[in-house]
Amino acid sequence: MPGLGPVTPVRHPHSPFVTQCHKEGDASQFLGCPGEANSYAMRHSSSCRNYDSDRSINLSRPTHTISSDRDIRSWAAATAVHRDVSAAPRRHPIDRNELIDLTRRALKIATDKTTDMTPVERRHPAAMFTDQERFERERELVLRSPQLVGYRSELPAPGSFCTKTVMDIPVLLTRGSDGIVRAFQNVCTHRQAPVAKGCGAAERFVCPFHAWTFDNRGSFVGGPGREGFPATIAAGANLTELPAAEHSGFLWVGLRPDAGPLDIDTHLGDLGPELESWNIGNWAPVGEKVLDVPVNWKLALDTFAENYHFATVHRDTFAVFTKSNCALFDSYGQHHRLVFPMRHIGDIADQPEESWEPLNNFVVIYALFPNIVLSATVANGEVFRVYPGSKPGHSVTYHQNASPMDFSDESIRKAADDVFEYAHASVRDEDYPLAADIQRAMNSGARAEMIFGRNEPGLHHRHSVLDEALGESTGESLGV
Repeated sequence: MPGLGPVTPVRHPHSPFVTQCHKEGDASQFLGCPGEANSYAMRHSSSCRNYDSDRSINLSRPTHTISSDRDIRSWAAATAVHRDVSAAPRRHPIDRNELIDLTRRALKIATDKTTDMTPVERRHPAAMFTDQERFERERELVLRSPQLVGYRSELPAPGSFCTKTVMDIPVLLTRGSDGIVRAFQNVCTHRQAPVAKGCGAAERFVCPFHAWTFDNRGSFVGGPGREGFPATIAAGANLTELPAAEHSGFLWVGLRPDAGPLDIDTHLGDLGPELESWNIGNWAPVGEKVLDVPVNWKLALDTFAENYHFATVHRDTFAVFTKSNCALFDSYGQHHRLVFPMRHIGDIADQPEESWEPLNNFVVIYALFPNIVLSATVANGEVFRVYPGSKPGHSVTYHQNASPMDFSDESIRKAADDVFEYAHASVRDEDYPLAADIQRAMNSGARAEMIFGRNEPGLHHRHSVLDEALGESTGESLGV
């Protein structure tokens, strides 16, 4: 492979933007979590660990065990042991040529103190974060879009199950004896009580209200007092099935029962094989945490769409080990990818490319349209499921993480928990309180617009593709 030498700005096949110069600050990125509890299941239900619900924002600064770039590198070096999942297909290795290309590009912008930029700035109406009619249209778009809800490893074997809440809809996912993933509304046919909670293994799900019982294919199989419901049982008292799929290592559901099969191949396009190549879906789930915040769902997502804010908002957290205002951007139809170089990436500049360990030198952020963010490193695979809430200024974020580490060692498990809490606390205590302040300012009507800079291509892309999906055009370009 050619050496770096005096590399000129790189134009990637997925990126319409070129690398341009700016004054550098400094900062970082995210690490990793999935769902848990216990169940109303009839047989040997086992609960997952570390369910946490953060229903209010704590404005105090977090205390973390990770305090330096060296700590992150030590953690990354410890990730040699990967977890096998019996129900999962063979792992596909990440293409090294692609990783070397990303490393070259990341090293170039870090060395030159540059970032990928759009040709012009964009003026974006503040009303897009406060308008009720727009909010209702966006909510409907999310409801009809395929929803990534978790990792393949959350259903590790036939007979396993997990539960989710997606846009306020309770969902039960199961893996049948045939290995197929199915999804149902987690709502009893009788009086709408949940038939399962948490995750585990079960052959039957027994409603806690009147003991109506269902198998893991959603079929009603019995219950007391059947003579009271002859018409209901004759018509079929099964759970309502939802479209479901297992793709690229993740679990997907559709929220419209009659919408037909999910086509995740088409939804992800060229990005699907890359997501699969990380093998994140087979990593061990670490936990799931919930943030219910007074922030528009798009504003919450926008906190993950640039690292320009790292040097200020995350000065003592992510800025410790990741560059600020320094990112690669590539678009994949409605989705995009950001690459945030680590502060130590310059250490490899004089090393031969064949000795590079690319994943030790940057963080990769995927924005999956319309409302999912994945953060991937050598040590963590995070999922942020961001849902529109009850009004324009409200959203709910489910934050999950998975790790490639072997959790049979309790100290390794504790380290993974610490890393997850580090990442979560930074979002909870740094990103979202500031976003809530911004939401209050927009609610006041003080200014009619906000500005997306040339150095914030993720914001340009997210809002442009959302406008296109809704058949609207709301932004205005600034400059030549």
